[in-house]
Amino acid sequence: MPISLRISIGSGSASFKLKAFTHHYRDETEPGTVESFVEEIFFAIDPIVKLPHDRGYDRLNSCLQQAAQVNAGGILAPQARPKTKQGVCHQLANVRRVHWIIK
Repeated sequence: MPISLRISIGSGSASFKLKAFTHHYRDETEPGTVESFVEEIFFAIDPIVKLPHDRGYDRLNSCLQQAAQVNAGGILAPQARPKTKQGVCHQLANVRRVHWIIK
């Protein structure tokens, strides 16, 4: 499933890091490389998203911590800083692939 990597301004500095990362590496790498990186982050945080949390804020923070610790594979691994990986979490929420508040 292709992922739009458009960033909303409300997501903070992590989103700006992801935006710069995406714009640079989308043009400098093979097609699908950035999307594969996003999928790695998604699969790392998905189990945490599914765990019970008292508040959406707790779920968000748990996912941000997990994303920051992901050892990304591939050509982007050396350039993927924690803020960039956390920006992916915000983007996944923006495109409704993850939800911080589950009713």
